[in-house]
Amino acid sequence: MRWGGSRLRTAPRHVQDRGRGAVYYVGTNDTAQLTVLRRGLLTELDELPISGEYLHRDCLDIAHRYGKDTLLMIHWLGTQRMPMLFGMKGALDTRLQKFRLLPSNLLDRIMKRFSQMLPEALPKRMLRFRNAYEHHLILKVSGATKQAAEALLDRTVGPDGWFACDETEAPKVMLHRFAAAGAAVRYGIMREDAGEILPSISPCGVKSTHLPKPH
Repeated sequence: MRWGGSRLRTAPRHVQDRGRGAVYYVGTNDTAQLTVLRRGLLTELDELPISGEYLHRDCLDIAHRYGKDTLLMIHWLGTQRMPMLFGMKGALDTRLQKFRLLPSNLLDRIMKRFSQMLPEALPKRMLRFRNAYEHHLILKVSGATKQAAEALLDRTVGPDGWFACDETEAPKVMLHRFAAAGAAVRYGIMREDAGEILPSISPCGVKSTHLPKPH
């Protein structure tokens, strides 16, 4: 399980039966609540959570602005075609760089601009949490531990600090976390092209870490 990082895979569909897992979206303005939640997830559940992905509000915003096209491509086409599409983009980028009159990173600029014309990709509840909370956690647990996880969430962040993603929300929530990695790279490239000085710390908040084993 990781608080950060991401994996290239098809996001799971969330259903409410005990036989399959659940995806929760968590928000808080108090990092101490996440510390208590983390401890509870490690020690109070019969099974460890499947994953826990942290997003700072700044990272969420960067992914929302610079990673929308990635999210939608994977959502529409699936992960199987992504290596081919990224390979084609890389090859085309290399050819376009030979034309000095063209702006640098032209394809990234076109894809970003095109994505801005498409409908909103993120769930409305996720956007509401973005406005309310600075720190965000995407938590996935097994079906057998859903009730215990929900009780723990109520106790740590409160009933208003989380929601269970439905079958439409869950894939986009998980894909948004994946898109954040590429969006941060695109953000850095385009800001450098504009002559801005970038901070030395990643805009996506925290480094990828592994949860320790419970004592």
